[in-house]
Amino acid sequence: MAYTIMMTTDFSASTKNATRYALAFTHQQAAALDLDYVLLHIYSMPATISGEGVALASINDDYAHAERELEIELDWIRQNYPQLKVRSLLVVGNIHEELVSLVGNGKDVIVFMGAAGEYDDLLSWDNEILNSLRNLKAPVLLVPQHMEFKPLRNIGYACNYKNITSRLPFQRLINTVALAGGAQLKVVYVETPVIDDHIEEEKGEAILKAALAPVKPEYFKMQNSHVIDAIAQFVADQQIDLLIMVPRQHGIWNSLFHRSNTKGLARLNKLPILALREL
Repeated sequence: MAYTIMMTTDFSASTKNATRYALAFTHQQAAALDLDYVLLHIYSMPATISGEGVALASINDDYAHAERELEIELDWIRQNYPQLKVRSLLVVGNIHEELVSLVGNGKDVIVFMGAAGEYDDLLSWDNEILNSLRNLKAPVLLVPQHMEFKPLRNIGYACNYKNITSRLPFQRLINTVALAGGAQLKVVYVETPVIDDHIEEEKGEAILKAALAPVKPEYFKMQNSHVIDAIAQFVADQQIDLLIMVPRQHGIWNSLFHRSNTKGLARLNKLPILALREL
């Protein structure tokens, strides 16, 4: 498995923290998994730009400042992790559009991003972060702004058996467990009290268990009409260190990052979340 670890930075405390989390998370597996690291800054041109000399001079100054800040961060990485293959990249454009272009089909890239605020304060979030979580083809790991890395013991995967198909990124999920270096994968399915024939549920459960058999997960089924509350309880009870979800327009993911769920999200504020897109 050869991967590029792409660490996005805007030089804020939250993105610097996410970079440090990414390095601490992956560096011990870097040689074995042939990891490359890219420290990425996307410089967005001001929307009010004009052709006036003063405005253009200001943009040139901002760009030069970004170059210096990027070099400072890169130097810190090289001093603290001299064994890693790491480079910096500065591009100009829209954050989400440039990320889409850079990650391509997302096959060999993991993107680390810093949360701009608390999970329960979505109104303060940059839409580019939410767009990337939902739409990037590469896995995106979102790190809370005050979260320091600790070795992962338990990785949670929240799913809906009724939505399990062959398009789910099973190999990427397995690769994440390998990257964590021995963590236990724990799968949770929250069943809501709706009358159902359970045929699709049983089919999905069988597909999932066959696909994930190589990493020997533990499986949990919970009954609760409030899915987010159930997931938060699962995270607490099973001491989950990282939560994996697959973004869908409807379902758990949509419920999780919906502004009506701020109270439930508050219980997940210290939990990194990994978004894995369907293939």
